[in-house]
Amino acid sequence: MRIADGVATLDELKLLDFLEDRVTGGTRLLLDTRMPAEFSTGLIPGGVNVPVATLGPENRFRDDILRAWGSCTD
Repeated sequence: MRIADGVATLDELKLLDFLEDRVTGGTRLLLDTRMPAEFSTGLIPGGVNVPVATLGPENRFRDDILRAWGSCTD
């Protein structure tokens, strides 16, 4: 799955490494793209809930949101 240029998606083992090395270290942000009801049943430590529709190309504010988080979308 690819959301946008500059936005990485990870498998389970890479996610664990990412959480330990990057999120805990404060150098990266983990987006949990589940819907709020799913997110509330069990969150990923350090994850920020942003429903996947928020990052869809039909959202006219998507690139602004991604830029604010430090992603390169151009």
